[in-house]
Amino acid sequence: MVRLVSQTDGGVVEITWTAAAASSMLSTAIGEEEGLGEVPLPASAASIALAAKWMTHKADGSDAEAELLESAHAESSLFASLVSIADFLALDGLLDLLLCSFGTTENLQAVVEAVPQLPTLLVGRLRMSDEMAVSTLLDAANSPETLTWEQLEQYDGKFLSASMTVGI
Repeated sequence: MVRLVSQTDGGVVEITWTAAAASSMLSTAIGEEEGLGEVPLPASAASIALAAKWMTHKADGSDAEAELLESAHAESSLFASLVSIADFLALDGLLDLLLCSFGTTENLQAVVEAVPQLPTLLVGRLRMSDEMAVSTLLDAANSPETLTWEQLEQYDGKFLSASMTVGI
């Protein structure tokens, strides 16, 4: 078992080595020997638990995306923390799911505040030319009445890359 320890609230989440292998970061941090590992993570225990649940389901070959999104959307700060930890752990599949499923403007705004690298994460996913264009789009979320038609279509996912729209 691998122990994932929250640096923000001290909570501990345990996952199997097989599940932890879904994260290249965890695989590297823990090393080659199974059974070793207590990994401190910069996120709340609740968001670590959701990320661990996703890794476990991926390792088992099961699908729990709808349930995971429902749990993540329950609280904006939890959603933002989950995006941050998915990026930190290099869980690309989870990150793709979350970045296509903000759910509410509050969740988007929480992620903008908590994840400074959000424009970098969204550039390729929105097929935009640079981070500045993404930053402008994200800034517009604070005053939705000023959005252009093109920005509204970007929010609706019209410009998501083909790999991002599978299963949406």
